[in-house]
Amino acid sequence: MGKGAEAIGELTPEEKAQFAEWLHSVWKGPKECPICHVESWNQGDHFVYAPIYYQGAFVAGSVAYPSVILICDNCGYTLFFNAVIMDLLVPGPEKTGAGNGS
Repeated sequence: MGKGAEAIGELTPEEKAQFAEWLHSVWKGPKECPICHVESWNQGDHFVYAPIYYQGAFVAGSVAYPSVILICDNCGYTLFFNAVIMDLLVPGPEKTGAGNGS
């Protein structure tokens, strides 16, 4: 896990800077919110994750997608960016067995 995991998932200033640099390098075009059309964003302070949803419930202990979020300051619209793709977190060990496609 990244250094931020030591503070209950909180991003360090270095990780926030890395996210900002990565975002600047990949976000081409207008930076306005697709909902309210305001250009005012705020980085989330923590790593978050999107768990797997299956047959009406979130699957505890399943694969999840660690992310960093960007939140519109005006309406709260939230964008999720994969923390592994940004090299903020290292992928964990893959599970083997039933339910994961192996």
